[in-house]
Amino acid sequence: SLSASNPLAQVFIEYTSRGQLVPDLPTVKLWRQYIRRERAGRFNPKTDTLVLDGIPRNLHQAQMLADALDVKAVFYLHCTDFNSLVHRLQRRALKENRIDDANDKVIQHRLEVYERETHPVLAHYPASKIESVDATMSQIHVLQEIINILVPIKIQFDGDLELKEKSGSANL
Repeated sequence: SLSASNPLAQVFIEYTSRGQLVPDLPTVKLWRQYIRRERAGRFNPKTDTLVLDGIPRNLHQAQMLADALDVKAVFYLHCTDFNSLVHRLQRRALKENRIDDANDKVIQHRLEVYERETHPVLAHYPASKIESVDATMSQIHVLQEIINILVPIKIQFDGDLELKEKSGSANL
């Protein structure tokens, strides 16, 4: 987490306050710390499904995390209506008290960074794993679409796990 006691917190604050992405090494390091804590508590990677939001943000992060992730799907939230996207980002900025993010220049910079650094991540994964979701829909409809995609993936995962458990116990 980004509590004051975590030495990575200052690195994150330094970059995000300027509207920049945090460098890959501290980002992945923080993610790995978080997952280790979660594994010790609630998250069991053998039975639970993890949905990531905001990582990996670039190709290098995707490569750095390849050993830790068994990617079942990548959600590509696309928006073809630029005005709708800007309006949504401005609303989010105000709601989350991130006033600098409501600035048109900051939004334009973030979109340029996305096109340059994040969008190429899609090519890193097989096309069959890319799930395209229309982000111009209402938030609840975007969530519903993601859940509609997740349900069969989770059912398949649970079924595969059940088969492994049955075949393993039959071999005892």
